[in-house]
Amino acid sequence: MTDFVWLSANEFGFKLLEQVLALQDPEINIRGVITLRPDARTVMYDGVPPDDWNRFGIEVAFIDRIEKDGAEVLRAWAPDHVVMAGWRQIVPAEVLDIPRRGFVSFHPTKLPYGRGPAPLINQILAGVEDSAMSLMYTDDGVDSGDLIGQGPFQIGPDDHAEDVYAKIVAQGVALGIKHLPQLARGNAPRLAQSSDDAVVFPKPSRANWIDLGESLQSTYARIRALSRPYRGAHLEDGLGFRLVVWRARPTLTPRGTLIQPGVGFEAHRDRPQDLYFSDGTEHLQVVEGEIKSK
Repeated sequence: MTDFVWLSANEFGFKLLEQVLALQDPEINIRGVITLRPDARTVMYDGVPPDDWNRFGIEVAFIDRIEKDGAEVLRAWAPDHVVMAGWRQIVPAEVLDIPRRGFVSFHPTKLPYGRGPAPLINQILAGVEDSAMSLMYTDDGVDSGDLIGQGPFQIGPDDHAEDVYAKIVAQGVALGIKHLPQLARGNAPRLAQSSDDAVVFPKPSRANWIDLGESLQSTYARIRALSRPYRGAHLEDGLGFRLVVWRARPTLTPRGTLIQPGVGFEAHRDRPQDLYFSDGTEHLQVVEGEIKSK
């Protein structure tokens, strides 16, 4: 029997654990779950209420930092593997070395393309169409570990982040169900990534801010990329109100009020869907939005 520790604080990791437990594989023992404390400083946009992890009847450790209190828990539990499925903190090399057979982790790009931060956001902003959920042996590089498997998915031209996230979760669960039993038996695949083909994403800067001077295509990509579970792309009217756009769609026949400098948002608080963007030729209708006072 192989002892696994679950390191997760998000919806994907929760759903994956649920399905792995349902396998009732005699070679898989989930020794415990490490997740974030309710007052932890790390923000999880797709987080799970901490108490929900207690539903599984497995020991749960609530921590603030993986390299501090998390490392203490791992040393005490002494697992064979750690499954990192939805964790935003960097895990230093000395912590990666604690489990006897190492960490494995997931990354939602077709590695070696798309290493680095904000992979879902960056892929939509970059116009990526063919992607994959990747499962790898975690090393101390940037998403550079040897691959165990990949589950492909498509990013459609009108997919918003929440649509892509659902595909990521589905492929991640399928990968886990397929490969964790192999890890438990010591016969999981191992394929080195090609460093020559590696592309590392930058950390997005002010990605949430809609700039009326950018192209309409860029605005649409920004809205799609920052929709739920993220904080939403937004802009301000200069009159004390902010429009957060959760969903939009291209249209040939826009309705309502054109968003342009000097147009106030307060009058549209009850119907933000009556606002639209336009470059004079193409138009983008707000489908779901929220107007807030600053």
